[in-house]
Amino acid sequence: MIASCYSYFNNKNDIAIAYKILKKAESMIDISTRILDLHFLYQIKIEIYYKNRDNDPEGINKAILACQQQIEISPKSRIAFKKEYKDSPLPRHIGFEQLAIIYEKQKHFTKAIEISQEALKQGWNGDWEKRIGRCKKKLN
Repeated sequence: MIASCYSYFNNKNDIAIAYKILKKAESMIDISTRILDLHFLYQIKIEIYYKNRDNDPEGINKAILACQQQIEISPKSRIAFKKEYKDSPLPRHIGFEQLAIIYEKQKHFTKAIEISQEALKQGWNGDWEKRIGRCKKKLN
């Protein structure tokens, strides 16, 4: 449901509405919530909060938290993706990717490497080796 509403409120003028929708969606999470629905909810949170990081003093922290929420469920999401899309590789994982980007921009290269290595280990699609190599060079 939230995914279908997201595109309508994905601009600066409607950010307050987007925040309210996110809050409502999170309040509706319960034990019956499908793991992929949760995965995509966190992805939308990441995209909204990160996009609004310069206008919301807590935006970057909210984006980081949403990344961590999505990463926390990634082992279960991985299983669900493999079950639902049997013959397809795992997609990009926005939580891992965005958090690695944030850490790299903050010059926390060790954290960016760790996040990227975990995503690579779990098999999520992405340029993990390239990011790991780039961050290792920046550590030296």
